[in-house]
Amino acid sequence: MGEGQHGSYTAVIQNTTNTPVEVFIQKYQSEVSTSLGVLNKGDKQEYRVAKDNRVSFKNLGKKVAVIHIKLNGDTNLSMGYKENN
Repeated sequence: MGEGQHGSYTAVIQNTTNTPVEVFIQKYQSEVSTSLGVLNKGDKQEYRVAKDNRVSFKNLGKKVAVIHIKLNGDTNLSMGYKENN
């Protein structure tokens, strides 16, 4: 979420499927992503995201993963999709 140029925000993220999803954070213009952990089915976690950081998600399974996201703070964010490597 976000391309790294935005204010801070809080994201409450819940995994609603059986497929585990790993959550990462990355500072703007950095090549290094840091894992914040894995959300399994029904897991819900709140993340405080500092200014100019980006959050991304990796589907760890073979089936479609669905997450619900609730944002507070700077919510003028973009979100994209790319295939897992």
